[in-house]
Amino acid sequence: NPKEYLASVNEKQLTAAADSANRISAIVAMVAVMLIFGFTFIAIKVALREIRPFTLALLRFCIASAILLSLLGFARRAIELRKGLPWGRLGLMGLIGVTVFFPLQNLGLVYTSASEASLILGSIPILTAGLSALFLKERLTLSRAIGVLVSGAGVALVVLESGGGAGRGSLLGNFLILAAALAWSLYTIIGRGVSQQMPHIVVSAFSTLAGTVALVPFAAYECWRYGFGPISSQTWLAVLFLGIVASASTFFLYNYALTRLEAGEAGVYVNLAPIVTVVGGALFLGESLSVCQLLGGAFVLAGVYLAGRRGLS
Repeated sequence: NPKEYLASVNEKQLTAAADSANRISAIVAMVAVMLIFGFTFIAIKVALREIRPFTLALLRFCIASAILLSLLGFARRAIELRKGLPWGRLGLMGLIGVTVFFPLQNLGLVYTSASEASLILGSIPILTAGLSALFLKERLTLSRAIGVLVSGAGVALVVLESGGGAGRGSLLGNFLILAAALAWSLYTIIGRGVSQQMPHIVVSAFSTLAGTVALVPFAAYECWRYGFGPISSQTWLAVLFLGIVASASTFFLYNYALTRLEAGEAGVYVNLAPIVTVVGGALFLGESLSVCQLLGGAFVLAGVYLAGRRGLS
């Protein structure tokens, strides 16, 4: 029947168009996350001058949790949502993505430079791609493998030329940042499976709340051990940026993107963050951009493009 055939063709075209639109929106969300994430290094460095690492993480995610739960409509919808949720996996996401990753990042930045930290965190795409192939059985295509290598080379060029990394970070600091990179890769792997089963706002809100609660005893020990001194307005602005912009919005957008992108592909976009960090350093700290840094930026963007292609198998 010609009419049925045309209707079938039109339905396939509409489905393909919808899939394409969803993929584009996911890529835009992921790029936005990395743009924000790139500026967090500057904000964290500012905040760590007056606030201890675990306490900073707790303040940051108390703000983020309040915002995400408000978006969820916690008071009205909690009763409806609490049944049937995978609390174990949501708790594990919060533990790895909040309680482990962010304090490790904060602690690492106490001992090492932002440049070296950015370079080590550039290993996240490689770790994520390997773990997703191992645990999620995602196929590591030729284009994605090339993209990971090219963007990784770009990160190395950019960060090694960064003016902020003149001094070598301690072995302890670098190890803490590497552990944080592994934690975020695991968070991405777990989040990929959970985000496909329920609304991303639910995943973001409850996993963030779980991770925030787990931070309380560590932050309480810091305050008991070292005290909680006077905080300047500049530091509070950094905390607000970290809580509102760099946590609540990025967790929401990141989990949204994971509903439409494979974990291995999503991880590649992390390599955009060091570029933003270098640009932010130039704008706010007076650092200059070298030719090598610009070349590295081009490599990162080329790697992201290659990783997102579906042509090479």
